[in-house]
Amino acid sequence: MNVSLDLPVPNTTQAHAAFALLCYRSPQLTLVTRHTLSMHAGQLTLGEGVVVTTQALAVMNEALQVSPLQYYSEEVIARSRTHVAWWEPARERRMAFSVQAGSDAELLHGRTLPHPPLLFIGGQGRLRVYALPQNARPTLETRLHAAPYWNVFDQQQTMCTGNVRLPATVEHTAPWSEAFFGSAFSHPSGTTRRHRERRSYVQTWLDAEAAGQYDPAWLPDIGVTVKEALACG
Repeated sequence: MNVSLDLPVPNTTQAHAAFALLCYRSPQLTLVTRHTLSMHAGQLTLGEGVVVTTQALAVMNEALQVSPLQYYSEEVIARSRTHVAWWEPARERRMAFSVQAGSDAELLHGRTLPHPPLLFIGGQGRLRVYALPQNARPTLETRLHAAPYWNVFDQQQTMCTGNVRLPATVEHTAPWSEAFFGSAFSHPSGTTRRHRERRSYVQTWLDAEAAGQYDPAWLPDIGVTVKEALACG
């Protein structure tokens, strides 16, 4: 096996191959082994392999993630390489619906209505959305409420994306929010109540319009804290 590498090594540095990592994969598991390298007759030879522990891989991965400190804006709650969580204060937003003519929800299409404060968690082609009980940056212990939107599944409050294209990166939060509110709500998903008790879904939005705010107390507590939602990735 011939391998050619072009590495930006300073002229004053002499580098030599010390060890190699081999990754074995099957549908059931992934295994990484570490092999020392030695030179024989001008050829590199792999030594006997030793299984690399998950902890050792984590240490190596951390060592490779060298990056400058980054400024996080106030709305960001948490961030990893693959996911970002952020909150958005209560505000008015335009709503779009894709429903059959004559549907009650048609009354809401195109209207700019008050929305409750929200928590979003996005990453790896998935977006989750929750309502916050107060119009303030949440803590890890803040209990979450169901968000008042169609096209959101009960399971972890995940958006049904349909043909919506979610951002490929988590560097910025605005494109994720724009993808959600730029889509058309088309159907209820799951059994979680997403409206005021003893009021219909449409009437709850009209109540919010009349009141000038969407009261998060109208929405059910789903029994999950911010900390627990973040742990789901």
